[in-house]
Amino acid sequence: MVIQDTSIIHHYFVYTFVTGNAPFHYLWHWGDGTSDTIANPSHTFNNSGYYNISLKVTDAFGCISTFSDSSYLQKTTDAIISMTVIPKETTGISDNEISNQIMIYPNPAKENLTIDFKNNVYIQNNIVYIYNLGGQLLLQQSIKQEKTNLNISNLTKGMYIIKISNDKKTNVSKFVKE
Repeated sequence: MVIQDTSIIHHYFVYTFVTGNAPFHYLWHWGDGTSDTIANPSHTFNNSGYYNISLKVTDAFGCISTFSDSSYLQKTTDAIISMTVIPKETTGISDNEISNQIMIYPNPAKENLTIDFKNNVYIQNNIVYIYNLGGQLLLQQSIKQEKTNLNISNLTKGMYIIKISNDKKTNVSKFVKE
């Protein structure tokens, strides 16, 4: 999925989710005649326009997974369009399995973000992580209650990734800071 960066003009993100058996072999095609073979590359586009960005991943047993996104990337005069690939952590479970047990609100949020574990499910040994879209860890906090309020007033406006994990499950979601 190609997402425009809310804090840096002409910058985009691609999120990947890879499952299978390591080692993995990657083949990125950027739609401009160039390619990469590393897991999490960055790429610069010379012109605005429609680009069909694709990824082919082959695992150790030869299983192939493909991803493709056709997006219009825009820019103003003398600007550079850049794209950064960010991996979504491999959890081995369906995101819905744990996300149906957790409420994160409000979204968008201004000063506080509430994490509510419905019916005390999965609250033992949880840690919440908040990342910016560049993958930089901005907050890490243990959760020991059914309902926890996180102070996010020091974050700048934009989109963030929130990861909640324990020794068995991981949930990754997005939220917007107003």
